[in-house]
Amino acid sequence: MSIETDIKAAIKGLVYISETDAKFRLVTSKNQRIEVRNFAEWFARETANAEGMRRQKFIELRRLMEENLSGLHVVRIGDIQIDIFIVGTDRNGEVVSIKTKAVDT
Repeated sequence: MSIETDIKAAIKGLVYISETDAKFRLVTSKNQRIEVRNFAEWFARETANAEGMRRQKFIELRRLMEENLSGLHVVRIGDIQIDIFIVGTDRNGEVVSIKTKAVDT
């Protein structure tokens, strides 16, 4: 048996109870690396590498997110084709995220 088979068996019929009752599902990705990066450091690097209007947009986005969200961090998932999520929580406790992609060869 594999861990995937064991997890599928463990979650079969299991429901997460909330305002919507939702089944659990297994999600796997082969050879995917997960990195959590510091929000301020990530934005500082991206801003330093940008020019002109692109740089200004990074500065404005960072300011907007820092003023309105808490618990900010950057999550990168993948090795070559990477999904990047910038995630935080708003004043109402809602998770707010933006997503982009990177290709690192």
